[in-house]
Amino acid sequence: MSQPDDIPNYITCLCQHCGGHIKFDANQLRQDETKRIECPHCHLQTIIFAPQKSDEDSHPVKNKSPKPELVLFEITRIFTLSGVVLVFFALIITGFQIVKTFQPEKPQPILPVYYEVIAPVTETAPNNQNAYVPSGPKMASPGAFPQPVVDFLIKHQAFSLKQWLEQLPPEHTKPFLDNLATIIQTANSKKLTYDQSEKLVKDYADLWIHQNEKLPDPNAAIEKQAYRTSCVSIAFGLFLSLTTLCLILVMLAIERNTRPLGSRKPVTRFST
Repeated sequence: MSQPDDIPNYITCLCQHCGGHIKFDANQLRQDETKRIECPHCHLQTIIFAPQKSDEDSHPVKNKSPKPELVLFEITRIFTLSGVVLVFFALIITGFQIVKTFQPEKPQPILPVYYEVIAPVTETAPNNQNAYVPSGPKMASPGAFPQPVVDFLIKHQAFSLKQWLEQLPPEHTKPFLDNLATIIQTANSKKLTYDQSEKLVKDYADLWIHQNEKLPDPNAAIEKQAYRTSCVSIAFGLFLSLTTLCLILVMLAIERNTRPLGSRKPVTRFST
């Protein structure tokens, strides 16, 4: 787009004799017009002109890269983008693992004890022994212990559950007694002897403690801390990798967008 005539359009031509720069207003010349003037440097006659702008002059084109360079650039870009995606997801997963190490561990489920596991294989008690009616001083109140357990403790005055109950956390006491009541009810239906019933309850209590009251591992806290430290180290390494890959992408984009422009066609000089 040409400039209006009232706005000066200064351009420079070279003297055909001394090569000096001659600056003038191109609006003083018509299109394709030449003018002979005296050079202000060597004072010889020379010709000035306003060169026409070609499409290449108005729309400069970037230098085209060689085909192998373009292929290498695309391969590098694809691998870098893939690496960014993979590292990003790995960083998210590692972050979840770190958060998980700060959460309290879930309580272990309580495993019930079944009568068939501890049932004695012996002769049953005589009929008159099973016709026992609870009497004497009670060793546990019905409100604290299930009734079958209360009846068992009344019948077995010398038997105590204290050594097992002391090993239980408060939240395990009720499940322990409820399971014991079920075992005692089943034992009553099997008409076990006095000694068999006591042995059955002892076996039940020992098996319950073995299944549900495991001692805490003293090395668990150390192992958890080591696992947390390794996760943090992995997350830091992944963050550095992600940063490096993003910088590579930025550098590739800058390199592609800052290539030097193609050279313009040289202006043809008029000779006298």
